[in-house]
Amino acid sequence: MTQILAAFLPAGLVLLMFVVGLRLSVAKVAAAFLHPGALVAGLVVQMVLLPSAAFVLAQVFDLSAPMAIGLILVAAAPGGG
Repeated sequence: MTQILAAFLPAGLVLLMFVVGLRLSVAKVAAAFLHPGALVAGLVVQMVLLPSAAFVLAQVFDLSAPMAIGLILVAAAPGGG
C-alpha cells in the first residue's frame, strides 16, 4: 500500500497543480511580476522568517539535533512539506 501511495501521490499533486495553473490567465501571471511586492514578501517569509522561527523554537524547547533539523527543514519547505 505504501508503494502505491508513493507512486500515485506525487502524480496526483502534479495533476492538481497543473489544473490549478490552467485557471490562471496570462494577465494574472504578468501582474504578479509587474507588481512583485506580495511575491517578494511571501518568499522572504517562507525562506527567512519561518526557518528562523523554527530555529528559535528548537532552541527554546531544547530539541535534539535531528528533531531541530527536521523542524527547520519542514518550516523551509514550501507548503510545509
